[in-house]
Amino acid sequence: MLTYFCPKCYAENRAEDEVCRSCGARLDEEGGDYVERLIRFSLHHPVPSIPPMAAETLGKIGDKRAVEPLMDVLRTSEEPGLLEAAAEALGRLRDERAVHALQGVLKRGTLAVRMNAVDALGEIGGDEAIRALHEVAANDPSSGVRQEATSVLRRLAAQDRQDGRQMDDVTSAEDNERHKRGITITLSILDETLCEVEQWANGREVQSVLYRERNVLSSRQKQEILAEIAQMRSLLQELQEALGLEPTVQDAGAAIRGKCAGLWEHIVELKAKYLTRYGDVPACLGDYLDPRAERLIQGITHILDALKRQVPGREHAQPGQKPDDG
Repeated sequence: MLTYFCPKCYAENRAEDEVCRSCGARLDEEGGDYVERLIRFSLHHPVPSIPPMAAETLGKIGDKRAVEPLMDVLRTSEEPGLLEAAAEALGRLRDERAVHALQGVLKRGTLAVRMNAVDALGEIGGDEAIRALHEVAANDPSSGVRQEATSVLRRLAAQDRQDGRQMDDVTSAEDNERHKRGITITLSILDETLCEVEQWANGREVQSVLYRERNVLSSRQKQEILAEIAQMRSLLQELQEALGLEPTVQDAGAAIRGKCAGLWEHIVELKAKYLTRYGDVPACLGDYLDPRAERLIQGITHILDALKRQVPGREHAQPGQKPDDG
């Protein structure tokens, strides 16, 4: 059921209501149809939970008038929930104008936002969207986002085959390169996982404050795992040489940014006003948690700020090269 928000007090009403249930104002006095009202009022509602609902509704309605306002949301908003809803709505609207805005949010959004943006590009399709998806599949710091982009690209390729499109020689060459990129992405994700498994097989057992690992692998298990990894890497080497695959270079800074980007929205929920969803929060607990949650958020911000500072000599470093830090 669609929800309409009063232009006077922003209270929720049914779409068929003529007057606001809360303040009694006529719901049609501001003029414009329902889509216009959602765009003008609900998409900029002061209550944080309502703009995402408005964006979702605009996507379901399917009116193209919502494309530009939703693109503007992607360009200007910093609210993860709203960005998620706007990206999903643009996917439903399937308008190629949105591709550039989706590319922008892919560079700064949280993990969930980037996932929705990838799915939206898949719904929109077209050459520009496919190029953007290849970029994400190769370079996003999250393996989950890279996998999703790869999956979407495969689905689009399958759709192309079903459509029975005929390709000329140039298109066939481009398609071969796409195949190579898709193969590289999949094998790179596999190799990345093997690296982590190898660390555990070599005895990794991280011990921190609230995250700890328990490594009870036996010597025989470790040996068997390492032997299998060695065989798999031999096959990866064969595939790389036979198909002319270029290795994927993961930048440490990009990886850190990807892991930190979505953390603040979880940390902020330690604050008392968000903990109320689990029940009343004692004042003393709120007084204790709020400044400490803020300090943790500052810590994440400081880590991200550190990545912005250029290290002398690093600007000319090549991928895989370790520059001299003096």
